[in-house]
Amino acid sequence: MKTFVRMSAVAIAAAMILTGANSTTGLTAWSGAQPTARDIQIVQSKIAQAQTYFVKAWNEIFRGLGQQFTAPSVVPYTGSKQSGCGMLGKDNAFYCAADNAVYLDAEFLADTMNKTIRTLGTDGDYAPITIAAHEFGHAVARQLSVVTPGPSFQGEQVADCFAGVITRRAKTDGLLEAGDLAEGLNALAIAGDEVNQSVDMNNVGSQLRLRLRMGNQAHGFIEQRQAAFMHGYYGGVSFCSPRLGIARPPAAIRQVTSNAMTAFSAGTGRVCSWSVQNGGLRVRSTTPGEGCILNVLESSTGLPDHVRVEMTVDRFATNSGSAGIYFGDGRFGGQLAQYGFETNEVGGLAMVNAKNTSQSYGGLLIQTLPWNGDKTNKTGTNRLTLDVHREGADLFFIQYVNGSLVSFAHTRLTGPRRRVADEAGAWVRHSGNEAIFRDFRVSALAE
Repeated sequence: MKTFVRMSAVAIAAAMILTGANSTTGLTAWSGAQPTARDIQIVQSKIAQAQTYFVKAWNEIFRGLGQQFTAPSVVPYTGSKQSGCGMLGKDNAFYCAADNAVYLDAEFLADTMNKTIRTLGTDGDYAPITIAAHEFGHAVARQLSVVTPGPSFQGEQVADCFAGVITRRAKTDGLLEAGDLAEGLNALAIAGDEVNQSVDMNNVGSQLRLRLRMGNQAHGFIEQRQAAFMHGYYGGVSFCSPRLGIARPPAAIRQVTSNAMTAFSAGTGRVCSWSVQNGGLRVRSTTPGEGCILNVLESSTGLPDHVRVEMTVDRFATNSGSAGIYFGDGRFGGQLAQYGFETNEVGGLAMVNAKNTSQSYGGLLIQTLPWNGDKTNKTGTNRLTLDVHREGADLFFIQYVNGSLVSFAHTRLTGPRRRVADEAGAWVRHSGNEAIFRDFRVSALAE
């Protein structure tokens, strides 16, 4: 069994998702087997140790922001408990702002631990800590004044994001072990609303259901919870709220390749033509009803699992339309999963599934946190940066324009894992559209 010194900070942030802020209604987690006294003892010991780390880490983060952190107390209980927010019952965990305390039903946490053991075959002892990390995230959000008081979808997203922040902090401190991140993401999946449901943003009924689920106390869909957590995990506190500063791309580890995109001679493929123009590569979609994917870089052994693709895009030589970065993931099923990160004619942004653009929003769940494309030039030149983080079957896309964070997307691949060629390059959507691409670069990112 792990000790807290080797804490699963990801799991810390994962099951935390199971909870709501200032809510006296928890999520039922009983598995049918009552947790034993030993289970409860383990959980209470883990929570006490986790509290020490959370307080230390958040104090350091707050000092870096020029602020002071007032740590919430942590109150484990069984049965029922009186709090500053009222009487609490079973199967519950929440942060009460009235007395700045995190209340955790120890039986509920022990059952969460046991569920994790059965699902992943791990020791499961950090799933309960995950719940506490999420609730600490509510306390952090309140003290930083980044959300309005009261339960809300945005508040839950921010708490998930802060849980990701503290998880990454634990990894930096050498406290994570292999497999911890997978445990955390699995716990988030258990806790997400509308399990196995998708959202088709081209369907009015589906859009309405999404808006209803984003209502007052919704925690969010599985993909939204996982994406918010990974937002903080990969980006830090500024990725959790625009009030905490401009979110910039973190430094890359090393450059994989760089290409000015002028090495291509004029040519025409099945759906596109290209030529060197104005110091860049001019790409035009020529086939009715189809866009153009120009693969600039192919790696037969696969690109790093954590990779950045960058290029400068001039929109557009003659026509308005959508153009940007192409990324093809070849890890599953021996078939490429193809995506385009694009700007469009109204200055917006999109992360598009190249094989099924009508389902792209639902499949990728863009904009889990309230970012927008106001850094995008409606006409002219944009420097696009796409960070791709691959964790098992999950792909997390973090998107920047001209050096600022603008959006986040998440999707999950299916099929057997089989490494084939990954790809990256230029993307032009819709027949007749074209753009000029410059300074293509691929870099490795920290895991």
